[in-house]
Amino acid sequence: MISKLGIRISKFLTVICFRMLKDKNFLACLFFALLGIIFSVVFFNYPIHDYGNYYFGSKFALQGVSVKDIYEPYKFNLLIRELPVIGHQKFFMNYAVVPPFTLLFYIPFTFLDMYVSKFLFNVISVLAFCLMLFKLLRHLKIESQYIFFLPIIFIIPFRNNILFGQTYLLITSFLMAGFLAEEKKKSILSAAFYALAIALKISPAVLLIYLLVRKKFRVAILTVLFTSALFLSAVYFTEWNFLFEYIFSYVPRMSINEINNPWATTYQSFFVLLKNLFIPDQLLNPDAPLNSPPAFNIIIGIISGLLFFFLIKQLTKKLSDLSALGTGLLFSFLLTAYTSNYSLVMLLPLAISGSKEQPTPKLFYSLILLFLICSIPVAQFQSLPLLLRFPRLYLLIMLFFTTVSFRELVKRDFLWLGLSILFFALIKVFSTSVVSDKSDYYLREEASLLSYDFDFRDHKLFVKCLDEKGSQEKEIPINDSVSTIQNLSLRNNQLFFSGQMTFGNDRKLKPLLVNGKEIIYLSDKNRGIGFYTLRKFSVK
Repeated sequence: MISKLGIRISKFLTVICFRMLKDKNFLACLFFALLGIIFSVVFFNYPIHDYGNYYFGSKFALQGVSVKDIYEPYKFNLLIRELPVIGHQKFFMNYAVVPPFTLLFYIPFTFLDMYVSKFLFNVISVLAFCLMLFKLLRHLKIESQYIFFLPIIFIIPFRNNILFGQTYLLITSFLMAGFLAEEKKKSILSAAFYALAIALKISPAVLLIYLLVRKKFRVAILTVLFTSALFLSAVYFTEWNFLFEYIFSYVPRMSINEINNPWATTYQSFFVLLKNLFIPDQLLNPDAPLNSPPAFNIIIGIISGLLFFFLIKQLTKKLSDLSALGTGLLFSFLLTAYTSNYSLVMLLPLAISGSKEQPTPKLFYSLILLFLICSIPVAQFQSLPLLLRFPRLYLLIMLFFTTVSFRELVKRDFLWLGLSILFFALIKVFSTSVVSDKSDYYLREEASLLSYDFDFRDHKLFVKCLDEKGSQEKEIPINDSVSTIQNLSLRNNQLFFSGQMTFGNDRKLKPLLVNGKEIIYLSDKNRGIGFYTLRKFSVK
């Protein structure tokens, strides 16, 4: 009896496995899962990389470390280097770009060894990603043979998410789960998943445009409410003052690429390209061909207006909701000030919708572009002339032209196009602050991307710097001898000396009056948040 039952069960499992192996969607997801598990195992003993931000941020918060120290890059890195488990590893962490809700989200992973924690997080992310992908493909009844190419197209971003312990596999899972719940008219569940994606990385907030234009007002309102609740939940660690500071100071600065180096061309965006062309900087962009901030603002406004107009026009067409969502996510990559390779997995909905709806020649062309966007090694282009350093940006533009139709413009559309361009240009021009102070760089050459302390000893300048190797002190020769030094104080992050001298939201440290004629201090003005360098004022 038992043997007959065993034979029946084995036959049943054989039939199920055979049917699954004939299922293209299942095979694609299985390939993703196998790759994910292999990568997770292979990278187990690799450096902690970006995952250290989430892991140590939540761990320190649980231990009672001040959230201001966690969000201060140099303090955060020095705290990590004090841990015996780190040893002499090379790393550089920057928690300033991480939304406060993440402090709560990663708490369950902090009770494990950091390598085990990263492995577990990667496995959960991979399984969630594959499960939601399979459910989405099955719901859409995708029959295209091109589904087999998805693991190949996205293999580099998929791999990099696991290598760096990044969150985008999980975020893409939440986006797919939210879309599926929305398709099943489960508004609350859909909004909850969308809110999780936004609270972990602010960039998915572009889906609110998709929801509003597609008249999904209930889901949009609930998403805003749930996202707000998740952000506010972090007040347990941050307290109200810092939470508001993050929303009104950190987020605006990150939106203009003040992450570490605002001119870093590896970020592959319109913003960075135009900033390198039009905004010179003595240390970070000394070779700018032009010096015209007004031109920079106007061109950014024009590009934003163009992209927004064509996005809205595309979303109002009779296309599927998945295609609309994918177009919105593509729009976010073109409009944002910075992109990363591992975030490109969020283009997966666009690839899936194309596999279902686009004619074969156009689909083939789109998938080739997607593969190049995800796979091209942008670091190899950074030694070329400026205009040749942005291959991913140019490919994203080509994909946008492939996705959005420009042939159906009618006469009234040109009026709306002009108004969109004018609106965004005016917003950019009037929202750009004037020069906040008359300070200048103290050094002619960059001592480090992040300096956090300095001192004058024996008529020499000593600067404490931080990089992936840790803290080091650099001795820098100076022309004038130092006879007197007077410590000054900051009030509400502003410098006062015979009146208020600074007005900007840049963070400042350790102002000194040197020889009675020069104020020298650390500032992250026009740099990444917390990436200080020495600045100076001449005073009477």
